[in-house]
Parts: sequence; C-alpha cells; structure tokens
Amino acid sequence: MNEHDLTSTFAELRARTAPPHRLTPEALVVAGRHARRRRRRTVVAGGALAALCLVLTVAFLGRPHGEDHPVPVPPARHPVSTPAPSDVVPGSSSPSPSPADPVASSGPPAASPSLSPPDDVHR
Repeated sequence: MNEHDLTSTFAELRARTAPPHRLTPEALVVAGRHARRRRRRTVVAGGALAALCLVLTVAFLGRPHGEDHPVPVPPARHPVSTPAPSDVVPGSSSPSPSPADPVASSGPPAASPSLSPPDDVHR
C-alpha cells in the first residue's frame, strides 16, 4: 500500500455517513421507567424485610427463655419452718422433732381462723 491508496481510503471513509443510533427518545423513556419501577420494588421489599425482622426480634426477646425465667410458684398455704441448727443431731441427716415445733407434731394442722373463708362468701 502506498500513500495514495491510504489517502483515498481515508477520504472514502470520511465521506460516509455515521451509522444510525440505536437509542431513541422513546427507548430512553422506557428504560428510565423500568429503572424507577425496579428501584421502587427494591425499596418496598427492603422495608417489608426490615419490618419483619423488627417484629420477629421483638417477639423473640419478649418470650421467656427456658430456665432463665421459671414459672412463678404460688406461696405455700402453711408456713414451712426450717430446723434451727441446735435441733440437728450430729451424724443424722434429719432434725430431731422438737415438742415445741408445731409442724413436727402428729396430726393435721388445725385450721386458722384467718385462713378460713368468711361465712357470707358462699351465699
């Protein structure tokens, strides 16, 4: 190839018109609407996921967890007394009954007037 051939080839290329654009204003508008719609869906899905995580976290933290939160036990009807250290006999695992100890006495405990219901309750 010589210089004359190169010059004529470049002159021919410069004389040609540019290839047609593939982008049209209508295609740009459609692409913009599609991007906006995709962005809106992402925001809605992300907000719903965040709300679901918040609800599940509150529900998880609000419930009792195993042995950390035992079920409350109502108080005993009759007080339970523990033996004094002087009542325990060395070498024995149970305390010796004391005559002054009302729990160690035989027979059912007598009903206390303060624990019995009033007479007008069942009427």
